[in-house]
Amino acid sequence: MAARLRTIADAVVTALNAQTFSQSFTATRVWEEFESLPDLATGYDVKVRPVTSYQTELHSRSATVAEYQIECWIRAKMTADVSNDFKSHIDEAVDLVEEIREFVEPNLASSSELNPAGANWSGTEAIVVYGEQVLKRANFFESQLTFTFSDYR
Repeated sequence: MAARLRTIADAVVTALNAQTFSQSFTATRVWEEFESLPDLATGYDVKVRPVTSYQTELHSRSATVAEYQIECWIRAKMTADVSNDFKSHIDEAVDLVEEIREFVEPNLASSSELNPAGANWSGTEAIVVYGEQVLKRANFFESQLTFTFSDYR
């Protein structure tokens, strides 16, 4: 049987790839940390990475809860004219980050909810890593979403 952490990450990748977003991408699951942007002519690179530690605690006298964290990195190569159209490039990238966040988090307006491998979403931490000088010098955008999923047993 696959490790619960890996099963949850795989379910997130499958759900992201089945959904239509404003920008196209294919999410992949990785274990390793990455430092450089892959060779993208244009477009987005989305990596889903299970955080290698998780926490289990007693929930009640007869049940435990395990919390698993899954990182979702959204990275984009900016076009060469980023200095001419800085705002629209950032707007587009930040919009995609928000779309992904809203997709994974439960939608209170409908009954749809992502429950990877039976675990429930319980929190999100978002870090948008960008700066005008970095974008102009390195020509890439990077953001990290960390989703926490709780598994009650």
